[in-house]
Amino acid sequence: MATTRMSKAAIGLAASLLLCAAPVLAQSSMGGSQSTPAGSRSNGSTGAASSGQMSRSSAGTMNGASQNGSMQADSSMAGDSGKVTAGDKHFMQEAMEGDMAEIQLAQLAQQKASSDKVKQFAQRMIDDHTKLDAQIKPIAQQFGVEAPTELSAKHKAVESKLQGLSGEQFDREYIRDMVADHREDHQAFVREESSAKDPTLKNAVTEAAPIIGDHLRMAQDVEKSLNGKGAASSM
Repeated sequence: MATTRMSKAAIGLAASLLLCAAPVLAQSSMGGSQSTPAGSRSNGSTGAASSGQMSRSSAGTMNGASQNGSMQADSSMAGDSGKVTAGDKHFMQEAMEGDMAEIQLAQLAQQKASSDKVKQFAQRMIDDHTKLDAQIKPIAQQFGVEAPTELSAKHKAVESKLQGLSGEQFDREYIRDMVADHREDHQAFVREESSAKDPTLKNAVTEAAPIIGDHLRMAQDVEKSLNGKGAASSM
């Protein structure tokens, strides 16, 4: 009997303990289940932040690439605007040789011409072509174009022909050559003025072209005067 009563008392005590522990176990279970979503939310926030950083980084990379592309395009355009072609170099070579020829032939005219008008024209050629040569030479050297050291075969032939003449015959032949030379030169300067891309070269040609045009008109006026077709304009 005593043993039975003790067993019942033990069972009752155990039941009481279980009833007391039940709320604690329930709270612990709920806390555990709640911590998992919190962890998920934390991971979600971290992922979202990481995604935002990646998006901003990608956008920055794209913007940088776009800016670099624009800078390269601008640089390429600037390079093209200052490009000197083989045609430009040939023009500079011809211009320097032409200056040399005009000066040397004019010096010959100062010695052999009989007409004062021809001598005045020749002096103008010496003065103007000396200045034009001084302008074009530094530009030519900048682009690796060397100044000529002697006349071309064409101008050597003209010089040789004129050396065998004198008096009025020299005057007419010299002026005839000057009209032909300056007509050709003026056309070349007008073409180069239109096609040149380098600003320094273009400015020099733009300044020189009207001077060459004036020389052509002056030579034509002197030629008319020598042929008795009209008075030459004052120079």
